[in-house]
Amino acid sequence: MTAETKTSKRLYVAHDNGIHEFIFPDVSNETLDWWFAQLDQIYIKHANDGVVRFLYLSADLLPSISAVTTRVRAQNRRLPNRPATRVAVLYNNARTMVYLNVFSQIANTVGRDTTRFFNKDHRQEAIEWLLQS
Repeated sequence: MTAETKTSKRLYVAHDNGIHEFIFPDVSNETLDWWFAQLDQIYIKHANDGVVRFLYLSADLLPSISAVTTRVRAQNRRLPNRPATRVAVLYNNARTMVYLNVFSQIANTVGRDTTRFFNKDHRQEAIEWLLQS
C-alpha cells in the first residue's frame, strides 16, 4: 500500500518498496520548510533501517544555495545520527542537474549519502538503481 501526502502542489509518496518520493512544483521557503519537516519525520521513523531511499522530481526553478544550506545545517544539528540515504534525482535539463549536484554535495557533509542524477525520462532506471544494495 502506498501512502500519499499532498499539500497544495507538493506531493510526498511513501511507496511499498521503501522509496520515499517527493515532487516539487515550486521552491518557496514554505515548500523547503515542508520538505525538511517531512525529512525529519522520515529520518526519525527509519532511524534503524540503515539506508533511506529517496526519489526526487525537481522543479525547473531552484532554491537558493543559502536557503538550502541553512536548513541542512539545522537538520544536521537536530538529527546528527540520521540514517544514510540513497537519492535518485530526476531532472528536466542539464543546467538543473549541475545545480542539484552542488546541492547534493552540501547535503552530504557527513559523507553518508549517495546521489545519482537521471533525466526525467529515465524514472524506471532511477527506481532500479535505488533498489540496488
